[in-house]
Amino acid sequence: MSNEPIKNNSQMLYLQARFQFEQAKAKFDDGTIKSDTKLIQTVFKAFQDFFVSAGQPMMIPRYAVDGGPPWSADFNNMMGEIKQDMDLLFQEVDIIGRALYADFNHNVVQQSMLQAEFDQIADKLKDLELLSSNLNVNGQIVFCRNDFANNDKIDFDRISGTPAHIENGTVTLGQTSQSSVGKEATITIVPGNKTYKNFIIGSESNGFPGNNHEITVSPGSSLTNNDYTYRFVGEKNNHGAYGVVLDGDANTWFEYELVNVREQDKQAVAKNLGWDYQVNGNQTLRFARDPDGGVLKLNLQVILAEESLINQINVNMYTPPNHGAKTAIVKDILVSDGTSAPLSVMTSAKLDSDYTFHFSPRTAKVITILFEQPEKYFTDIGHIYYEAKRQIENGPDYVFDTINKEYSPTHLPRVEGPQIALQDLGVQVKATPTSVDATYGPQTPDGTTQSMENIISNVQYSLNDENIEMGIERFEGWRYCIGIRDIEIFSTEYEATGEIVTEPYYFEQPLEKITLDVREEMPQYIKYQVSIDDGATWHDITPMGRQMASSSDEAMAPKIYTIQQVEKQSQQANPRPGYLETEYPVYSIRMRMLFERPAETGGEA
Repeated sequence: MSNEPIKNNSQMLYLQARFQFEQAKAKFDDGTIKSDTKLIQTVFKAFQDFFVSAGQPMMIPRYAVDGGPPWSADFNNMMGEIKQDMDLLFQEVDIIGRALYADFNHNVVQQSMLQAEFDQIADKLKDLELLSSNLNVNGQIVFCRNDFANNDKIDFDRISGTPAHIENGTVTLGQTSQSSVGKEATITIVPGNKTYKNFIIGSESNGFPGNNHEITVSPGSSLTNNDYTYRFVGEKNNHGAYGVVLDGDANTWFEYELVNVREQDKQAVAKNLGWDYQVNGNQTLRFARDPDGGVLKLNLQVILAEESLINQINVNMYTPPNHGAKTAIVKDILVSDGTSAPLSVMTSAKLDSDYTFHFSPRTAKVITILFEQPEKYFTDIGHIYYEAKRQIENGPDYVFDTINKEYSPTHLPRVEGPQIALQDLGVQVKATPTSVDATYGPQTPDGTTQSMENIISNVQYSLNDENIEMGIERFEGWRYCIGIRDIEIFSTEYEATGEIVTEPYYFEQPLEKITLDVREEMPQYIKYQVSIDDGATWHDITPMGRQMASSSDEAMAPKIYTIQQVEKQSQQANPRPGYLETEYPVYSIRMRMLFERPAETGGEA
């Protein structure tokens, strides 16, 4: 891993120094400087001006004398200095932009390197866990494993065919081509079953888009007379645009949330005011709540531009950088051609930690992805409140009482005020004389983002009562969050066959029996083999979790092999099924996996 710092390519100080000396040179060239003494003084003044004004604008204000006209020379000099400042700023902004781009790429590379090292450490930790289990059973049962987090346990020199592809803990046939079919798609949020009063809160989506309430706390300033300054985390971008999950950009993401604080704080401090979004008129929807059943749910529905044959979906998640924050779970993925009933692509072996899904080719038009987040993390929650201004009848008495701290903003009565509207979060609200309906519209990858800065500005603009003041206060609370960076939908073509051969697994005592346990998809296209003679001969083995074949099917390989040590002359040409005969004790084994796809799928298996 490289420890070199990111280079600072700023030219600000150099250009400011050059500007000062170019001015001195211009005076020398036009004959203004006529002596060596004057030259030394001018150069020294250029040094002095540079060090005094380093990092500050080079434009020097020149004001017209009272009662007299402005001098054109002063105006021209200021215009020249302004031009120099603008040129310098433009160049610095360009340099900063390039530095940020390089820094981001550097961090992505470093993160990938750290992730690879972390995966290796996690892989070794799991080996240690197995070793501990082996010790607990006195060596009678010994476990070996391969999570395919990397290629460390693969012996590529022993692979005679086409090597299989290993990525993100998954082994597949090698890829020959891959095309993304989601870039032109649209996406929306589906609430599911809901009641009239819940509007966008339903059985499948029960939160709100964006990071709209989490704040950071920083020390205040003596100029503002505040002990603390509160800033919303989503001040510049609340990450409430769900269309960005289709843009393929790792620097954008979507957040879906529910927040809450203690009931005592809601009632005693906030007077139960300001905990709702405005839907329409007097109709509101409470945002400060825990999800039903303690699980935040989200249903994202992707509609492709046209029917496509797909066989792989990757979901790249975002996890807030807060202590205790957990990555959400992909609960299910349903695929439909738009006319038939949607079918799940998940298998019974699916884990909560899975975010890459391979499946048999499906004709897709509508893809439904269900997320769940059962974990919350504790954070600071910002609350918008309103207070009635104090009516001052006797100015001197009020000033005197304020100095003596008899009046405090906390003594002012809380009142109702404008609330953040669902429309500010990108929700479409349609009102008729008899009903109000709130829905999520379809978004594209280049959808418009929202910011809490603009949302609060809209709220302040709607505050038309001069006797009410708005403020922001902090509460200790918690947040459920589902964060998604990208949803990648692929049509992938694979090699016809693939092969994996492991490095030897070594044991301290001779082996007596061998079994195999795997987590697999489409098992009919995968064959497993074991070798007790370092790959000289291979024997088919069936994983323990597979169902045995019926009498009409081809007989399956044994699930358990028993190793028998015999004399060489006693070895049978065809030993009994489930038995492996050997002349010597067995202290190591190799595994081989053979993959193939059905030819009629045209390579898209």
